[in-house]
Amino acid sequence: MQNITAVSGKSGTRLGWGERLGFGVGNIGWMAVYSVFSSYLTIYLTNVALLDIGIVAVIVAVSKVFDGISDLIAGNIIDRTRSKFGKARIWLLRMCIPLAIAALLLFRIPASFPNALKYIYLFVFYNLFSTVCFTFVQISQFSMVPLLSADGKEQGLLGNIQAIFSTVGSLIGSALFVNLLPVFSSDAANPETQSGYTGALAVFCVGMVILSLIAVFTTRERVTDPVRPVEATRAAGSGTFFKTALALLRNRYWVMMFVFTVLTFFITEFDLSGSAYYASYIIGDMGAMGWMLGSTLAASSLIKLVTPALMGRLGKRNVYLLGAAVSAVGMAGFGLSTPHQSVMLVFNVARGIGMGMLTAMQLGLIADTIRYTKYKSGIYSAGMGNAGIAAARKLGQGIGSAVFGLALAAAGFSAVNLTQPDGVVRAISGLYVWVPVAFFALIFISFALFFRLDRELKELENN
Repeated sequence: MQNITAVSGKSGTRLGWGERLGFGVGNIGWMAVYSVFSSYLTIYLTNVALLDIGIVAVIVAVSKVFDGISDLIAGNIIDRTRSKFGKARIWLLRMCIPLAIAALLLFRIPASFPNALKYIYLFVFYNLFSTVCFTFVQISQFSMVPLLSADGKEQGLLGNIQAIFSTVGSLIGSALFVNLLPVFSSDAANPETQSGYTGALAVFCVGMVILSLIAVFTTRERVTDPVRPVEATRAAGSGTFFKTALALLRNRYWVMMFVFTVLTFFITEFDLSGSAYYASYIIGDMGAMGWMLGSTLAASSLIKLVTPALMGRLGKRNVYLLGAAVSAVGMAGFGLSTPHQSVMLVFNVARGIGMGMLTAMQLGLIADTIRYTKYKSGIYSAGMGNAGIAAARKLGQGIGSAVFGLALAAAGFSAVNLTQPDGVVRAISGLYVWVPVAFFALIFISFALFFRLDRELKELENN
């Protein structure tokens, strides 16, 4: 039976580093697989499976609708779960192997299928991977932050740890995957073959399962909701779902984090989907994708080693603000310095530092909004609160993927052309560089003017 700790901003459990690191490494596995999914699925579909990028964009956009709905369903299920592994870890245990299988199937579209059947196959296995399996794995991992401890500082530290290890996973997935392709490719002159993708991804999937199991068996959930025990939650059924959703929507800070998350992951999707196209058609070297993604993720990982200290001195809000400002400057400098790669690298590192600050603060800020909802409504929902934010991530990614693909299709992109029309080149540059600059600026201004959660939460906890 789990050790129960009452939900409180003033009390809670400080964890040992063994448990913190056990929680952290679980994020490496699923994030590495997801970074492969985000960075390489589109180019796999166009260059290996030979599918039309416009149709792919529509399929992804439609799937993201189902994906967002499934986040809320999964969050509600997690909130109502009772097991010897707690609410969240049991779903990480149940779903890590199905996630690995679904990923391999998604990246193995049979070449013998006619195009219509290929698109159906893509829709089915995209949703099996993302809408079902990945949804449960991601929300389970996120929900562990407010479930492992009720201590606000501990939650902030866990959020930093999650961000650090997630970035490490992204770095491994984005940088190492492309180097593994030629190892498994059936064509020595062409790394982008079906065997290359299958073999490289299998390595990542095995690692993901192992690291997920470490996270399950080295951590312990301690927090439950004394206001809404599990039995009452089960009995309430859908009524509790809508009450919890309404309580979250009445929390303006949770709503703001939802919107900021949509914008952030819209930008992230442009970065992940667009890096291969920017490297190939703007810089003129597909190999540049390695240092583009690698330097950003490395800088993001390193800055997260010091964000706990920054958070202690400046607070989560101000570190988040600083991250938005640095990201905007880095992205603008990257675009203006193209094609001078040495200068681009400097600004790319600055962008990584900014994004590292943003993402390092995110889970801690979300945990704060969940505690704020508890004070205002009496409802504490680690599952639904994090599920809504996970839905925001996927909404941002879905919109970003659809906009990027449809914009390139409208501009006249064709995978068979080594040189793209000027309209395509301008579209890639605008989508990859200047739209993110505008969104970072919007996040900074909105957050600076309207986000005062830290002050209000402190007043509530002191009363």
